[in-house]
Amino acid sequence: MAIESWKRLTADERKTQLIELGIELFNSRHYSEISVDDIAREAGISKGLLYHYFPSKEEFFVAGVEHGAEMLIRACDPPRELPQPEQIKRALGGYLDYVEENSFGYLNIFRGETAALPGIVRVCDRTRAAIGARLLEGVELPDRELVATRAAIRSFQGFFEALVLDWVEGRGITRQQIEMMSLVSAITSMYTGLMIDLGADSAEVRERVARASETLEMLEREYGFKLPL
Repeated sequence: MAIESWKRLTADERKTQLIELGIELFNSRHYSEISVDDIAREAGISKGLLYHYFPSKEEFFVAGVEHGAEMLIRACDPPRELPQPEQIKRALGGYLDYVEENSFGYLNIFRGETAALPGIVRVCDRTRAAIGARLLEGVELPDRELVATRAAIRSFQGFFEALVLDWVEGRGITRQQIEMMSLVSAITSMYTGLMIDLGADSAEVRERVARASETLEMLEREYGFKLPL
């Protein structure tokens, strides 16, 4: 990223290039291993110009994490015309694809020195909320508050993140095993929440549970064994 090339860019385009550099650095080195001098040198600019766009190293990396979070949210946004269980399957697959491509940065966020930084915590919370809202979108009803279903989705997200961290840290779990456990957990948690919110005998719930059962049967065929449900 040479400074000469910046002369033809707008201020927003220059800032975007810096954020993309931040993502590259965060995906290859730990936070404490990167100095402001390193960032300026990699960008081919002065420290003064870097501080013009980002007042501190922390804000520079938070901006990069925000950009990465937007990419992750887009990866978890399947076509809305798909049945809800299939949307869940696609969303989880998109999440895992993103993590697979950005595994070092993912560990940096959840296990690294930046995990407790207020800016990083805010980005993580907003990302979970956005993905949770997207999962809930396919089952939400305009005239009912789905308290138990929302709680089920939040609980599932914690379970899923723990599984993904085990996978990225190389603790022996495979991607296929994560997909299987996560899908079963997401679908059963969500529809158990719906039964609590709407009543087990609700026609709405019966219809949705039937669709979920079809997805679970498809998963049994895909993974080659009977699921414990």
